Amino acid sequence: MEEALKHSAGVSPEAGPAAGAPARARWLRRLAPPLLAALALAYLLLEGPEVRGAARWVLGLVPLVAALAGTLVALRLTRGAPLPGYARAWGWIAAGFAALTLGLAAVVARDQVFAWRTTEPAAGRLRLLMEAAFLLTTPAFVVGLLSFPPAARDRRELERLLLDGLLVLVGGVAVFWVLSGTGGAPAAHVPGRALWIEIAYPVADLLAIFAVATLLFRVAPSRGGRRGLFVVAGAFALLLWVDSWGPFQPAAASLRLQFPTPQGVLAWLLLVAGAVETLAQRLEGRPPASALRQPGSSLIPYAALVAGFGLLVIVAARAESPVVVGTTIGAAVLTGLAIARQLLTTRETIELERARGARASEERFQTLVANASDLITVVGRDGAILYASPSVQRLLGVEPGTLVGAPLDQVLHPEDGRPAREFLHGLLARPGASATRTWRLRRADGRFVRGETTATNRLDDPAVGGLVLNTRDVTERQELEERLAHQALHDALTGLGNRAALHARLEQVLTAAARSRKAVGLVFLDLDWFKQVNDTLGHAYGDALLQAAAQRLRDLVRPGDFLARLGSDEFAVVLDGGRERAALLEVAQRLTTACQAPWRVLDREVPGSASVGVALAAPGDQAADLLRHADVAMYLAKSNGRGRCEVFEPRMLEEVVGRIALRTDLRRALEEDSADEFHLHYQPIVELATGRIAGLEALARWEHPAQGPIEPSTFVPLAEESGLIVPLGRKILRLACRDAAAWLARHPTLHVTVNLSARQIPEAGLAAEVAAALHASGLPPRALVLELTESAVMQQPERSREVLLELRALGARVALDDFGTGYSSLSYLQRLPVDILKIDRSFLHGLDAGAGGATLVRGIVGLADGLGLVTVAEGVETAGQAAIVRQLGARYAQGFHFGAPMPPGEVAARLAAG
Repeated sequence: MEEALKHSAGVSPEAGPAAGAPARARWLRRLAPPLLAALALAYLLLEGPEVRGAARWVLGLVPLVAALAGTLVALRLTRGAPLPGYARAWGWIAAGFAALTLGLAAVVARDQVFAWRTTEPAAGRLRLLMEAAFLLTTPAFVVGLLSFPPAARDRRELERLLLDGLLVLVGGVAVFWVLSGTGGAPAAHVPGRALWIEIAYPVADLLAIFAVATLLFRVAPSRGGRRGLFVVAGAFALLLWVDSWGPFQPAAASLRLQFPTPQGVLAWLLLVAGAVETLAQRLEGRPPASALRQPGSSLIPYAALVAGFGLLVIVAARAESPVVVGTTIGAAVLTGLAIARQLLTTRETIELERARGARASEERFQTLVANASDLITVVGRDGAILYASPSVQRLLGVEPGTLVGAPLDQVLHPEDGRPAREFLHGLLARPGASATRTWRLRRADGRFVRGETTATNRLDDPAVGGLVLNTRDVTERQELEERLAHQALHDALTGLGNRAALHARLEQVLTAAARSRKAVGLVFLDLDWFKQVNDTLGHAYGDALLQAAAQRLRDLVRPGDFLARLGSDEFAVVLDGGRERAALLEVAQRLTTACQAPWRVLDREVPGSASVGVALAAPGDQAADLLRHADVAMYLAKSNGRGRCEVFEPRMLEEVVGRIALRTDLRRALEEDSADEFHLHYQPIVELATGRIAGLEALARWEHPAQGPIEPSTFVPLAEESGLIVPLGRKILRLACRDAAAWLARHPTLHVTVNLSARQIPEAGLAAEVAAALHASGLPPRALVLELTESAVMQQPERSREVLLELRALGARVALDDFGTGYSSLSYLQRLPVDILKIDRSFLHGLDAGAGGATLVRGIVGLADGLGLVTVAEGVETAGQAAIVRQLGARYAQGFHFGAPMPPGEVAARLAAG
């Protein structure tokens, strides 16, 4: 309850009454006890009749200042107390110090200020004030000490505390009664009023000792709060001695007329020190559970008996009567025997409590076993079940009694019986040893659960006499572990093995092939159109394509082969060593051919194509070697046109390394924007009717600083694969616009054609880049033609249409290259914002030899005329081809018949020559 109150008041349970005191008061609490003790010692040493004058004044003021300091400290603690009980207790103590201060002030006024005689009326009134103040001091302290929050105890504990306090009180009265030498009779020479005052002081001191003793029993020993209270108890004991039989008391009729004595001053100064120390250590309201019965409290009755018999011995020694002496000795012997009998009863009670605790512990253990989820069984040396806990009903669905006497094999899986017997037999020779094993347990319905059993040898324990098996149901855990293990080695989308599983299988197959000398092959497949399907149709179609490819490949490989998905659109097949080299290559070619068929993806059909690389293991090859070789072959298959199969050869590794190095150099050249490495050649586009140069197509050239000229057929695919085609296209556009602007001043009808890559279509800033290039060069937009291939447009038809509209909005024209080789529908062609159709060179081969290509060319020209488009025939190499395409209606043509690509200087000369 007290802890709850502290929390509700915003005070930490670990904080005491001084927790709220300001930091500046800490030095006072630390310095007060030694300082006050030093003042008390000085007072004792200097007090005497020979002290006169100023020294007498200083020594008279010492107890007054000390009492005033105690009053201020107690008041300060009252304001800093976190609970009402503490504030009330420190308030009473402050009242006691205030009364003491008032009494001491009256003494100083009587002895130092007025120095009146005792017969004068004023001195009498000061004496009455002094006596009243001193008589109120001790009761105020008693009430204050008893007002501290009590400990949370039961009724028996409170009764025990009351009896302990009464023992201390009665013992103190007895000691006072005997040692005072009066036997309780008042002295004849003491006046009546002074006699009652003299009796009141020791009685008040005894009550104070009772209060301190009771409070001591309530303070938890672990908090250190008893130390300050012991000081307070010592102060009151000293005060009792001074008030009753101290050697410094004079023989005058009124003892208190001489107060304060040096001993009294010392007692109150110690009281102040004890109060400050008690605050610093905190009076704990609730003792710990282990301290509900204090060991010291149980010795108090015996200490009181010893003190009582000590007093009897003193009285008997004074009596000089054999009857009194014998009676005293007999009473002591009988009391000792009674104490011994009580101690014997106490020991029997303790043993009874221990037995009761043991029974409770056993009952608690039985309850825990009965409600435990784990199955506990005891098995004898012969393997028979001696005990089964009630949890067997939940785990196996059988009653515990049906298993007692049955062999352990009866509840185990047939395959686990023998291993279990061997496992338990190994424990028989190792007393106290434990081991863990997992096996399958048979349920009553015939199903099996997996149990993790910890067996402990308790054959030497008479209470057990067998092997204790603690079994836990781990069926769900093991199933989860198996699923996690499967996921660690399998692809979640297709269910095929992953890269880690592929590597492990390769190591296994290569090890077996090294002994059998059989060929081992690894096939890598990359789906050529996966990225386009994923980007245009969405990830759902991409996932469906991967699943369709996995199923088709699964149908083509035989059971001994291992199929895996390596990530994205890459698959791998390990062809085991049961076939010859030719058979492995035949399987690889069959996989390549099968991937050419269209894929049925959800509600759509997409074109099929795969680039395949094959690696055949050589002697000494490791799994990593074979993986690298197959990857290199697949890379070359994709670079050489896709939809093909390449078999790894050692030279390919050098070729791939060279291509990677070349790609690095290409990136460097573009990042450095080196004008010396990249330049343009231009191929003329001729008007067939007049023979004049109507336009020029810009073609990129790369002058490598170490290798010299690099063919476009080499570096352009590298740029496409690596994404460098975007900055390369940006550079070509700027150079072409700059050159064309210079020529356009003399040839205003000239136009320049710049090719755009399919990788540039998704770029959000393509139209802005074209506008920037036109503005920087000063080239009119009508003089710029941007050319895209039909296949590039159809990869992202909607996005391509948006980009073409943005380009035409700038004023530039758009040409559709390689028309007739793609798979665009004529209806979609009608929607495309293009101005020029370029007839692919493949339709012109053999045109002048009478081949049937003329019909196709005539159809394309007629389609273009119907749509209002201009036609350009590409790849014209002979005069006959030029004449035919002109007769078929083509307006423009380009090819080696009209001129090969030439540098800008030759273009200027050609234009000047007309």
